[in-house]
Amino acid sequence: MLIEILVISGACVYTGPFFIIINLKINTPEKMMLTKEIIENIEEIKSELEKVNDGVAATKKVAEAVIAQVQGKFQEYSGTQSVDERIKILVDSSQGCVKIVEDFHNDLEKQVGDLKLQISTLETLLDRVSKFEDDAGQQTISIEDEGEKKSEGEEVK
Repeated sequence: MLIEILVISGACVYTGPFFIIINLKINTPEKMMLTKEIIENIEEIKSELEKVNDGVAATKKVAEAVIAQVQGKFQEYSGTQSVDERIKILVDSSQGCVKIVEDFHNDLEKQVGDLKLQISTLETLLDRVSKFEDDAGQQTISIEDEGEKKSEGEEVK
């Protein structure tokens, strides 16, 4: 723990009050650990956000899901001779693909929103912790001592 002490003023000629103002600046490892931990959490979440927002990976997931949907429906399509059944299968396939894209978009949007909220919350917390640590690290303490009053003919003790 590092402590710096600075005496700003002294005594007034034996008759006035004695003031000491001490400016304490305390930097503890615990103080820095909390700030460091919050910063590391922010970086981890930002990294996760980058992964979630990766366009190539996102489109690959959607494409794989759509392809699987279409392939399954074409197997059904091939298994029937009825025109009405085939039309229904094609409509179901199209609706299934739209649902896959919508669900993926909604899930991705929620994930991104949640991660951004976590980052924002941690950044706000970091600002408050830093301000608190700065305020706690630089405390001003005043000590007043009336001292001994000097009257004529008396010696100062």
